[in-house]
Order: sequence, then structure tokens, then C-alpha cells
Amino acid sequence: MHEKFMQLALDAAIKGLYATKPNPAVGCVIVKNQKVIATGYHVAYGQAHAEIMALKQVNFDARGCDICITLEPCAHHGKTPPCVESIIKSGANRVIIPFADPNPLTCGQSIMQLKRAGIDVITNVLSEKCYNVNRFFLHYMQYRRPYIIAKWAMTDTGKFSVANQQWISHEQSRAHTHLLRQRADAIIIGANTLRIDNPRLTTRTPSIAPENITHPLRIVLTTQGNFSFEQQIFNDTFTKNTLIACMDKPSHQLLEQQSMRKFQVLALHGSDTKNKLKFLVSHLAQKNIMSLIVEGGKTLLDSFFSSNLIDEVQCYIAKKNASTRPLENFIQLNDYRIQTIENIACDTFIKAKKETTYV
Repeated sequence: MHEKFMQLALDAAIKGLYATKPNPAVGCVIVKNQKVIATGYHVAYGQAHAEIMALKQVNFDARGCDICITLEPCAHHGKTPPCVESIIKSGANRVIIPFADPNPLTCGQSIMQLKRAGIDVITNVLSEKCYNVNRFFLHYMQYRRPYIIAKWAMTDTGKFSVANQQWISHEQSRAHTHLLRQRADAIIIGANTLRIDNPRLTTRTPSIAPENITHPLRIVLTTQGNFSFEQQIFNDTFTKNTLIACMDKPSHQLLEQQSMRKFQVLALHGSDTKNKLKFLVSHLAQKNIMSLIVEGGKTLLDSFFSSNLIDEVQCYIAKKNASTRPLENFIQLNDYRIQTIENIACDTFIKAKKETTYV
């Protein structure tokens, strides 16, 4: 029965999925006599948390009720007061959660406070589903490094590009990737992708309200940064949100352009590619980057895979009902568990992720 109500809380949480960053997307249902009497979710960053949204509907009186939440309620003062205090004051009988929040500011503290107040706490309910919804946030809090997604499109014969064709994937697949960009904190491409495709690397999706649109930090991995600087990322309103990561010493020209255009430059330290990429990932973690999309070409993807840095794969194969063979020929799929295979227009979308220890 707990699973049924946790699923309803998850359904509510997903409504805020693209607007709560950097907070997790959380849902809450209040149940009395096996009936849902209130539902709430975290609508957007800075607004009331899911528990408060639900408690408002019952005038903060939850006596005789179970409160089912997709994450341990917060125990700290941030943009909003601690939710655990409101739950305790409401007089709830029981709180149902999937697991303790690995955020050091909470990390089981609310569970202890609830139990001390005489409120029963049930954990391990739909843990995997709840983790998956907020995997970027939870992974970062658990391991203190960004959750890294390899994303690319390929033909059913394994090609990453087609002559005289800018796009391999269907436009609906490309719209799908913009939803991922909305959730991600950063996106990285290689220098060749920048020169050939001249991408904007911004979020463009009409399904999200303009005030909730966020753009990821744009990262270009290069040797020294010898560009023409005619590319869009150096000449738009988001140039300051661009990081040029150099495998070798940044060129004099790059540093000159940086002083004029105000993009960021980072020289990567390390004895080889693997250690330099780990240096980059560590730098991003220090900047509170919780998620990174690797959207470059085959060379960049190979570098991240060989460095054992990829947590999730999202691949678009330009054929409906395609097999996983093109993907298997490119990566060791045994290292990942396929979660999704679905058709998007005339493409096949495959999502796979590494096994995760749920917190």
C-alpha cells in the first residue's frame, strides 16, 4: 500500500522536474484512512517545498495521517524553513520516505527528529524510482562529483556523421535533448565539434515557461584554444557562461580573447588525458556542478568512457525499432543496465545507466 501512495507522490514530483534546479524535485501526499487528502510538489526553486504545499491544504493539521514524501524532509534553514518542523507540529502519525537525504545538511537528521517526536518513519519505499528522478542531485551529494551523461546520435550502422547532413537524429529527438539540457548544470563538447557544428549549447524548449529556462555551463575541451572566435558561443549573451578547458597551456590568443569577451579559461593538470579529465570533473564539483552532459564527437566520448567517468548513456539511433547492436559495438554495454528503449519519431532512443547503490 505504501508503494501506491509513494508512486502518487512521485507523479507529483515530476511536475516540478524542470524548474527546481539546484533543488531536487520532490512530491508529497497526505493520506488519511487510505485516501489521499492532499498533494503537493516543489513547483520551482525558491518556492515552498512539497511538504508545505501539501500541509497547507489541510491547514497544517495532519493528525491521524500518513505523509508520503519522495525524499527525507529538510532539516535546515535555507530559502525556506525546515519542513521537518512543520511535519512534527502537524501531528502526523507516520512519515514514509524512500531513503535518507545524502545532503550533509539533512542526512538522517529529520528521521531522528521525527522519531524523537514519536512519529513512525518507514523507509525503503520505491527507492530506485525515487533515486532515478533526482539522480543528479543525489549522486552529487553522495559522491561529491557531477553525474555524467554521455549523449550522442548515430546511424544504425554505427556512424557518427553523414556526408552533407547536419543532423543524424530527428527533430523530435533533438527537442528531447533540450529537456536534458534544462536539467543539466553543464555540457561539454570537443574543439572539432565547435569548429564543424558551431553549436549554441543553450536550452531551447517551448514546453517550459521562459522564466524557468536555465542554460548549462558550456564547456569546450581543446588543446590550447586556437579558435577563430567567430563561433556563436563567443558572441552571444551567454559568453560568460562558457568555459574553455585546455589540455595544454592556453594559447596567448585565447587569453587575449578571454580578457575581451569574458569567457572562462581553465588549464587542466595531470600526467595524461584520464587525470586531466578527472581534474576537470573535480573543478566542476567544487563549482557545485551536479550534472554534466558529454555531447562531443567520438573522440571526446571515448576519452570519458576510457577514464571510467560515464554514469549514464543516452543514445539516439537513426532508425525506428533499431537493435542495441550499434551501441554495443561502441561501448561495453555490460557495464550498464538498459532502462529505456523507445521510439521517438523515426529514431530509437536508448538509455542505460551504471548500477547505483541507493542511499
